[in-house]
Amino acid sequence: MIFKKYTENDQVTLKIYAESIYMHSISVISIYSTERIDISLSPELEIIQVTKGKRKVGNTIQSKKENDHNIIELSVMGLFDEKKVIPYKYDDKLGNHYGMRFYPFISSFIKGTICCSKKIDIISITIPDMFNFIFFQSEIKQNNTKSILRQSFGKDYSKYIFSWKDEVKVNSKNIIELNIPVRLGGRSILRIIQFPIYYWLAALTGIALLSLSSDKANIVIGAVVTAWLFMLQRWDSSSLPQKDTLLTKLYLVFGIILGLWGVAWIIIKMKAAILLVPIFIIVYITLKSVNYFILTGELPSCFATIYAKTIIKNDIRKELSSQKNKHNKDVRLSFFTTYIRHPIHS
Repeated sequence: MIFKKYTENDQVTLKIYAESIYMHSISVISIYSTERIDISLSPELEIIQVTKGKRKVGNTIQSKKENDHNIIELSVMGLFDEKKVIPYKYDDKLGNHYGMRFYPFISSFIKGTICCSKKIDIISITIPDMFNFIFFQSEIKQNNTKSILRQSFGKDYSKYIFSWKDEVKVNSKNIIELNIPVRLGGRSILRIIQFPIYYWLAALTGIALLSLSSDKANIVIGAVVTAWLFMLQRWDSSSLPQKDTLLTKLYLVFGIILGLWGVAWIIIKMKAAILLVPIFIIVYITLKSVNYFILTGELPSCFATIYAKTIIKNDIRKELSSQKNKHNKDVRLSFFTTYIRHPIHS
């Protein structure tokens, strides 16, 4: 990662770079100053590696002199904290976070405190373009003074610039407080969920028209299979972090409905139009939930809570089953070892 150097003599710049927004993502923090600068990170920020600078006691880093600049560069974990689904419960359960299981409904906070020996003039945060800040909820405070936020779009990355319009009071320890909600971007959600739903509705219409214009069931079945193949291709190209995601389950549900729709039009023809009522209800709820997530970084509480509890119960069941299998294996191994050492003589 190559950073441009600022040449202004009176400017101290802090840069944050991250490849993803998941809970255990590694971020690169860099600080540039014309004079020596020390920083101290809050305990939740785990230092993985100090690339430039000298680590002192705890999470304190001293800058390194390079040419005309003093530089600190380090990799940390813990800057991103996935938003919890059910507050104040299940702290140790990954299923209670808007993380991989909820993909594409990924939602995190950039949180942490950085104490600097000098006032920071500009903070820039660079993340992949598929993620977005929730703009009007994002803020960084320096010595309790709020920053202003601007955004710069790029081809693959977006850069968010925080600066201070109001004068910041300078202290011996300047405290930077990060509180920035970030989620999967609107364009990514449009491509992964909303556009496929519109294509899916078009497929339903096409299947209904084919069944009315032809008495051959194999033509309708062929149309259903073609639509399934299209859905499979869209699912495969949706950048899934893992197979077991909310997106996978949504595709399965919509695929099953598509198949039932085709069968109904083959068997009962026009009477199958009654299925439009539950279909439009499902589509309406899905699209409203997507829009709610884009605005807030959360799904409607009733749905998200049920889904999170289901994940947690399944994880507990798998853990108990794994422990039981391990115990049975240990018992068999112990019996086998005993038998080898003390064979039974008839």
